[in-house]
Amino acid sequence: MAKNKKKKRASSVEQLRQQKLRQSQFINLFEEKLQYICSVIGDASLYNLIPPTELMVMYMWRGVPPKIEAEKGHPITKSRLETFDYVIKRNLRERTIKLVSGSKQTISLYDYFIVGMPMEKVLLSKSCTFPGKERFNKFTKGAENRQMEYFKELFDTCYSTCYTLDHFSEHYLHTFRLDFDVKPFHKNTEANGKQQIPFGLNSDPATEMSYRVCPKITLSTLPLDVKEVTLEEGTSWVVQVGGVSYNKKNSEILPYTLKPESLQIPNNTYTQPIPVYIHPHAFERLGERTGCRTESYCMKEVRSAIERPAITPLSDKHFLMEYWMFGLKIGYLVAELVDDIFLIRTFRLLTHSNTPEGEKLDQLTRLQPEDKKRLQIDKLSPLVSSDILSDEAVCRIFREAGCGPLLSFCEKMQNGHPLARYWINEEDDPTTLPLSHQIKDYLKPDAAAE
Repeated sequence: MAKNKKKKRASSVEQLRQQKLRQSQFINLFEEKLQYICSVIGDASLYNLIPPTELMVMYMWRGVPPKIEAEKGHPITKSRLETFDYVIKRNLRERTIKLVSGSKQTISLYDYFIVGMPMEKVLLSKSCTFPGKERFNKFTKGAENRQMEYFKELFDTCYSTCYTLDHFSEHYLHTFRLDFDVKPFHKNTEANGKQQIPFGLNSDPATEMSYRVCPKITLSTLPLDVKEVTLEEGTSWVVQVGGVSYNKKNSEILPYTLKPESLQIPNNTYTQPIPVYIHPHAFERLGERTGCRTESYCMKEVRSAIERPAITPLSDKHFLMEYWMFGLKIGYLVAELVDDIFLIRTFRLLTHSNTPEGEKLDQLTRLQPEDKKRLQIDKLSPLVSSDILSDEAVCRIFREAGCGPLLSFCEKMQNGHPLARYWINEEDDPTTLPLSHQIKDYLKPDAAAE
């Protein structure tokens, strides 16, 4: 029994020693960043002007990294939470902020919240006075604007990260709530009760507490409308296309609609905005024919196509809507009017025989739909991984048919576009598929001779 007590006592002592060691390391790192900030806003000598008590308060008020959690009862996986956490913290470390107007030197937003903002709060506190404090005035003057810049960047990053996590095929969109938890710490906990801590902003002298602020991001979901429609081939469930609208109280689904005049059909009887829905088949074809392995990015471009519609009517009920990626028109969303909704049925690449460009390509060559499937030029990934750019005769035919944007897309990916990994495996040579010679076999004699 005595041995067990000794072991527990020894274990407790070791834990306390490790805790003090970590605390010492944290303090040293914090002070190093304070010194760097002083060198950015003026020179390193500014650090020596700050009294030890104020330095301790700055440390006690240091910011806390964002805490990410899921709303209870919402279908958010652990991996998505981890992805969200990684992206938010990475962006805060990569984005920078100026501390003094006109200076080229910056610090990361992450360090600004952890170190820079507590420094501002102490220096702006009326209880903080020391000789030479006026040398910090140029720094503290911009505190409010910097804080607003941090909060705006954090909100925008959360918004865009939710956007990238969205999977319409799961019938919901991601949303978030941004709060700021205030974590209280007794001053004696970290100051050992030996220093008189001046109280100012974010502290309560009645309870002898100092406070640390922690951004709290709660991730949740909003359901998309799913309805049953009757099509020629039978009934089918279709999903609403929408975005998330944020206001002061909560967030809600903002349905995407089309203005009736954007359909460009004669004798248009529609007077109200037309809601947009998408068929599950379109999800499959977007992934298969664009080659993009990320549904959220494909749907981002669908929403962009709806926001800036370029529609070609095929009849009073059937339409082609231009679909762009990276600023390049690569195909069409095929849609029809069903039960007063604009329903996206599928996706076709420019080379597809049922597009204006695909039909022109058919005229310039002897390619038939089954030939295109065999050559895989009705999909983007094989084109990206081919040697098609090496043959000017083939490229000239593609450009004449209006398929030049696909060549530009291939060039972007083969030249190391940041998102090329979605189309080209790092271990693969991007030009291993010998398409140019095979396509030449189908060219009309006069075209091949040029």
